[in-house]
Amino acid sequence: MERADLEIISGALRSDILTLLGRYGLSDADREDLAHDAVVKLWLMRHAINDAQHAKALAFRIAKHLAINEIKRRRTLGMDIVANVRQEGCETDSQLICDENERWLQRQMEHLPPRERQILVLRQVEQLTTEEIASLLGVKKETVITELARARKKLMTWRKG
Repeated sequence: MERADLEIISGALRSDILTLLGRYGLSDADREDLAHDAVVKLWLMRHAINDAQHAKALAFRIAKHLAINEIKRRRTLGMDIVANVRQEGCETDSQLICDENERWLQRQMEHLPPRERQILVLRQVEQLTTEEIASLLGVKKETVITELARARKKLMTWRKG
């Protein structure tokens, strides 16, 4: 496909790609980044593109795979992020207490059911909204609220006990 043709097509495809990425519950910033990445990848493959329909199908497939990869990347962060989170306000002399709190939290998180742990990490560490988590996991908003409450209640019960 010619450069000028692809520039026109990719400009028109950008809004369609953003709409497609919105279905995956990604933030506006993530959608913009992934749409840009999809257009760049499309540009790199321009010599293999036959027509506008082929370009659109390829752009959608690229965007879909980029979104799935982003979601998988977030899911694997889980405990790695929790282990690296430092409590704010920890002074040097109380660092041992903060470290012990982090180890306690990590141990307790391992006892949570996988779904509860995942939702808690997405909410507390990644700071996603309830709607974003529901969309990302393919569940109802109410399910996210319930699972999050259960996870928090268990942690609070374990902390008191």
